[in-house]
Amino acid sequence: MNKTAVITGISGGIGKALGQEFINQGYKVIGLDVDDSAFEEIEKEFSDLVCIKLDLSNTPESKIIYERIESENEVEIFVNNAGIANAGLFTDYTFEQYRKLMAINLDAVVFATYFWQEKMKKRGGSIVNIASVAGHTASPSLTHYATSKHAVVGFTRSMQLESEIYDIPVNHILVSPGFVDTAIMDVGEHGLPDNLNFIKSSPEETAIKIVAGILEGKKEIVPNLNGKAMIEISRFVPKGLRFLAKKALKNKN
Repeated sequence: MNKTAVITGISGGIGKALGQEFINQGYKVIGLDVDDSAFEEIEKEFSDLVCIKLDLSNTPESKIIYERIESENEVEIFVNNAGIANAGLFTDYTFEQYRKLMAINLDAVVFATYFWQEKMKKRGGSIVNIASVAGHTASPSLTHYATSKHAVVGFTRSMQLESEIYDIPVNHILVSPGFVDTAIMDVGEHGLPDNLNFIKSSPEETAIKIVAGILEGKKEIVPNLNGKAMIEISRFVPKGLRFLAKKALKNKN
């Protein structure tokens, strides 16, 4: 049976690039996404990639799809990549919009972990959670998104320690991309200022580093230099990061 990787959020950005890189490394890839408009094009481009439509906020539907995938494949790697962002002030969005974001960015990650860890306990495997630099720093105008990503960071690190203490043969991997040229970065007036676009990394180079780290068995991966810099500044010079954030957003407005 071919080694298989499953990736959520396959239709573009880092998800699509991850699919390509896993195929380059000899994997069969199953891609999941609520947006199926690009499925035909993706499947034509990559012969070893199969796309399945799935709304990750629908837990019963997710379970049915996961069971079907498990019955036909031996999944070695599951990547929780799908995510959405609410860009703007905290009060620009309703509580219902916040809950929708958390359903995709956090609840779907937790449910997938419940399902796939149980399957992988018998054979080993990796569950990869794509967080963000926003999960390590304060992110004004992305408060909802940052809340979800901070939760993913804490959840993944807790699962890592739990697996180590109780000898669970599942590798929980935390990935924290920095500024990557994806749809999530295209968030209008509250996004990255135009004069800083040069620091963005491409999804392709980001995916290469992520997959390399996964296959090396790393616990945490920060694939972009811009992301590493943001995390280090936040850790050691938090006032400096706040100053830079204020300056960037004031210049944007």
